[in-house]
Amino acid sequence: MTLASPVDGVVGELARAEGMTVMPGAMLFRINGLSTVWVNVDIPEAQAAAVVPGAPISATVPAYPGEKFAAASTPCCPTWRPRAARCARASELANPGTKLKPGMYARLEIAPVSSRESVLVPAKR
Repeated sequence: MTLASPVDGVVGELARAEGMTVMPGAMLFRINGLSTVWVNVDIPEAQAAAVVPGAPISATVPAYPGEKFAAASTPCCPTWRPRAARCARASELANPGTKLKPGMYARLEIAPVSSRESVLVPAKR
């Protein structure tokens, strides 16, 4: 029996195998659409405060050198991951032409918080 998916994408999870019994309503596959993809970013704790939600992000991937993918920073998960640079953040990237695929590595440039004018007074030693 052939089943057609109502969406384009990649199989994210295969819940059944050939020859298994399937009950009505049982999940067969989880299909991830590719119009947008999530990128997980590890940001060092010392730099995390400089990245605010909505900050512009530019991503590049080795598979498409010179091509940039745009995104905006999304709110950070409030928990720190001690073994992974102590901060995890996720951002949604636009994926024109569905070029980006799950599992790809990306290099991100995140614009820091815009600075404001201030007076700097040197400390007297």
